Amino acid sequence: MAFATADQIAEQWRPLTPRERARAARLLDLAEQLIRGRVIIDESDTAKLAVARQLSIELVADALESGPRVVGPRVTQAALDTGSYTVELPDGAGRAWLLTWSDDMYALFGLSNGQHQPAYYFGDCPQ
Repeated sequence: MAFATADQIAEQWRPLTPRERARAARLLDLAEQLIRGRVIIDESDTAKLAVARQLSIELVADALESGPRVVGPRVTQAALDTGSYTVELPDGAGRAWLLTWSDDMYALFGLSNGQHQPAYYFGDCPQ
């Protein structure tokens, strides 16, 4: 179940059109999956649930404001091996609604992204 609702997005951001409201409901479900895939949240942890709710709102509002982004190839013509090829995408193809997760979002939950490893030196100079 999503951490937030389309009504909560509208309260914090702006009124949503019926089409945006439908899109927001689907994106909120994806936001929940994205967050739960990165952060373990116990249902009794009200602090993490509050962060998850606000983060869901921010992720979805950003996606709605940005609209569908290009995820397919931008090149429409290319010359390979002395042959010329054309790539044509039908309207709407190659575009998707994206929820963008940043390393700063881990910090909201008091976590690290796990990519930074500690470095130790034992009297020698760092290499």
